[in-house]
Amino acid sequence: MILRIPSGIPGLDVLAAGDGVGGIPENTVTLVYGPPKVGKSIFCYQFMYNGLLQGEPCLYITADYGIKQFQQNTRDFGWELDKYFHEESLYLIDAISSVSGNKIMDTPTYLSSSVHNPTDIMVKLGVGTRFISGNSPRFRSVLDSLTTLMAFNQEMLIVRVLTAYIMRIKEDGGTGIVTYTRALQTIK
Repeated sequence: MILRIPSGIPGLDVLAAGDGVGGIPENTVTLVYGPPKVGKSIFCYQFMYNGLLQGEPCLYITADYGIKQFQQNTRDFGWELDKYFHEESLYLIDAISSVSGNKIMDTPTYLSSSVHNPTDIMVKLGVGTRFISGNSPRFRSVLDSLTTLMAFNQEMLIVRVLTAYIMRIKEDGGTGIVTYTRALQTIK
């Protein structure tokens, strides 16, 4: 039987329960793909928060929302994440705030990067997975969003980031989510 990690969305977990136990297959990286504004980031927040509630740390790479928007979005659900940052069970790599000019000091659980620098993201990914996996044999990870990284970089660089992400997560025993937004097609 394949071990599964509850996503935090019970209805989805029931749908994914082909063998009676629903959720995301453990020690895999799953792509969440769809058009804009359908809830991919909300799914990622649920996945992260559900893990934190169960004592599973999370490495979250955000390329769509900076730290301030990330915190506001999760507060909108009534979740205060400061406790998890302080306990070192939530580790955030923020690849978008620097683009808007926001200067936020790095902490042990928050690292600023840039969507313009995939190499830096890969280095910080390595640091983050070692940090998180050192605290727990099982962890969750989110890369939200591959689309933004692709908008700022050559495809080959993003393939390297994605490959590094998948390898790190799987080698260190994590279960990951990657989001990608499909462009809406216009009808002619």
